[in-house]
Amino acid sequence: RVNRRDSTRRRIMIYKLELPFPNRSLHPNARTHVHTVTRAKRSARAAAGAVAAGLASDPPAGSLALLLGFAPPDKRHRDIDGLVASCKAYVDGVFEWLGRDDREVRYIGSYWLPLDRKSPHVVVSMHAADARLGACLSLRVACQASVTTGPSLPTMMFAGCVMTTN
Repeated sequence: RVNRRDSTRRRIMIYKLELPFPNRSLHPNARTHVHTVTRAKRSARAAAGAVAAGLASDPPAGSLALLLGFAPPDKRHRDIDGLVASCKAYVDGVFEWLGRDDREVRYIGSYWLPLDRKSPHVVVSMHAADARLGACLSLRVACQASVTTGPSLPTMMFAGCVMTTN
């Protein structure tokens, strides 16, 4: 699913892509054969490119903030930093389809969504990053997304946050 939401306060376009939960072999701590990992990466890039093809318009030029929301299939403990790393192929596929370089990402944040046993997924949200307000705005967007999806606010967690300026 592709969703574009227009924020009411600052008129910031938020581009959301919903992708399948990453393959276990993409996790950095997985001990899988190199050919298995290559096939999984190729498949993830293709899936992300296909979903990104549904965007009505491209995100704005310049720095971007990227948020990854994870809806896992079960209650097993997962390392959120590893899940962010597992989504690298997704991010590469989206930016490859857009014809842009993923060096434009200045902020990466992650948060948990409620369990989804039927269709575990990752929600990738992109918006223009303001050098002064990028992290705060992204965390506010993530909080709003978590509140609207259900009562998961106590279990919500932010990790892997990086903010850089030019």
